[in-house]
Amino acid sequence: MMYGNNFTQMFAEFNGQYDSDMYMTSLSYPLQVEGTVNGVPVYFRARDGDWRFVIHPTDPSLAMESTANFYCEGEYKEGNLTADNLHNILRVCVMRYYQSIG
Repeated sequence: MMYGNNFTQMFAEFNGQYDSDMYMTSLSYPLQVEGTVNGVPVYFRARDGDWRFVIHPTDPSLAMESTANFYCEGEYKEGNLTADNLHNILRVCVMRYYQSIG
């Protein structure tokens, strides 16, 4: 996969592979993604070199680790979150979520 900064293509392929319907709500600062995975609301946010991925049945953008159905977070090289990097982060999080629900 070589998406570069083609986020549209990345999401089209990603959503087809992982039973998701995710889309970018903000490409500027902070980068934000919303949608669903397996029909459950999801929220992703990247800012200042940190990111978080949250799955929550009502409002994942407000959920914290303790209240989320699924939560993961990490770091990235600030200023270098390309579509390829985002794809890799989302893939790992979604696969971990699917493993957690069996």
